[in-house]
Amino acid sequence: PLKAVGAFYIPINSPAKNVDYDSFTDEKFGRKAKGLFDGDHALELDQNAAKDSRFYNFYFSTTNSDPYGHFYRSGALHPNEFKDLLTFAHKKITSLAKDIFSGSIASSPYRISDKSPCSNCDFKSLCRFDWRINDYDHLTPISKESFLDSIRSVSQ
Repeated sequence: PLKAVGAFYIPINSPAKNVDYDSFTDEKFGRKAKGLFDGDHALELDQNAAKDSRFYNFYFSTTNSDPYGHFYRSGALHPNEFKDLLTFAHKKITSLAKDIFSGSIASSPYRISDKSPCSNCDFKSLCRFDWRINDYDHLTPISKESFLDSIRSVSQ
């Protein structure tokens, strides 16, 4: 059976470059895949990771050789945290689907400080969100630790 072990994204705002495996570096390629994943599968993602993975956002601890080094900056989650994340995502998707089926389709884009996805959106004419009349969903930036604490309480 298939098992989800993570979700990643790579911004694609510039054309990809051809780089062979042996000469690959962040600087040449321009970016790493970012996301959250079950850290127990780190070596399946990057078998050659010694310290810093060249392809993903994780770092091997030099003291105990696990992929949870620089934990609060990396995407590696401990298995129980990843399970909590999947439970949280399932509950959130279910809640959003219920809202949509009940007729709630209003757009409510987020805003963190002065950043919002609206400035890069190609679907403004369909969305019809107008910042002059509508309200953003104002979010406060939080740390990975605070996020994990908040989903832990929702997941139980």
